[in-house]
Amino acid sequence: MTSSVVVTPVREFESSKLRLGSFLNRQQRIQLSTALLTRLIITIEKSSIDRFVLVSSVPSEVEILSRLHEKVKVLKETNYHGGVNSAMSEGFLFARSEFPEGKVIFLPADLPLISQNSLAKAIELLNEFDLVISPSEKLDGTNLLAFKTKECPIKLHYDDDSFRKHVEEANSSHLNYMVIHDQEFIHDLDTMEDYSFASAFYNAPDFKDLLQKIRAI
Repeated sequence: MTSSVVVTPVREFESSKLRLGSFLNRQQRIQLSTALLTRLIITIEKSSIDRFVLVSSVPSEVEILSRLHEKVKVLKETNYHGGVNSAMSEGFLFARSEFPEGKVIFLPADLPLISQNSLAKAIELLNEFDLVISPSEKLDGTNLLAFKTKECPIKLHYDDDSFRKHVEEANSSHLNYMVIHDQEFIHDLDTMEDYSFASAFYNAPDFKDLLQKIRAI
């Protein structure tokens, strides 16, 4: 059976979710970020994924959350605050060194609907396609990028209209790729609109309830 790895960059919790700053205070933003990452860690721990590589400028924060989970490997960014492209590339190199004939999935840390089934579907699609891509809801970001670990088939363009550019890269390289729009991947949690959607999806009347339901796997 082919091995699989998920790679996720993680910012410092205290500096994340700044676009929610008019609605959530600093402590609440930290709680939300840790709840989202906890959901992703537990989902992967229970899934068929073999390794979860977390790339962070402050690995000690991440290690506190992940220390009881055997599949997690925390890497310290070589290039401090080097950006998402750099972090994903570092995680990919580690994944390839450990599983050179496997599959890799790039994910953000803030997917409130992520599930084992959605991850399994993405992995299965790589039996047929060279590359699997999911945009963010607004079609400006990339919330899933999956491919075989032998090599990264396209140049990365995170934080730079990445979905459109990743599709352009796939077309110019003549890759057999598929774009998916599964809600588990397209919905991240970064703005007030995202927060409202997640609250409605989980029927969460307040912040505390939303945190509990995000963590409930």
